Amino acid sequence: MFFQGLPYWIVAFDVGMYGSKQFTSRMTQPDLLRRIFLEIFPHDYVTGWYEQEFKRFTGIDVFDVEFDVTRGATSISCGQFDLLLLRSDRLNDNLPLISEFVGSAIKLTRENEASDKWYGPVYEEFREGLKLPEVLVERLLTTQYTSHFFDPAEIAEVWARYT
Repeated sequence: MFFQGLPYWIVAFDVGMYGSKQFTSRMTQPDLLRRIFLEIFPHDYVTGWYEQEFKRFTGIDVFDVEFDVTRGATSISCGQFDLLLLRSDRLNDNLPLISEFVGSAIKLTRENEASDKWYGPVYEEFREGLKLPEVLVERLLTTQYTSHFFDPAEIAEVWARYT
């Protein structure tokens, strides 16, 4: 999400959020992008998306339905909606379920990869040098979103990488 809207975040950081130019010739591009990411990017947007966006339009509260964290998928039927919730890191494991849900055989291909985009090299350098603050990691790992879609062992594994 950050890199998809990169021009917005740069402008917001440079003039919108601070009212004056923040760029210096001493900052490398990845360093500047890491600073923007850590200082103004709304990290809580992802964890609040179902409540703020999805539920508002469908009336479905995905947190009221148990999610199969082992499988990484759950089906929900609610009124006029049939919903298949999937973790993106488990798509290949759930191809039969996806095919059944849509009523046709599904073959996944990888498209729209960051490495293939104009910002690919900067994205890789950004990721390699990014050190998330422990307070941010704790905040994101203790949300309803995280505890609903990930099992405690996965959460502990992520937490261990940052402490």
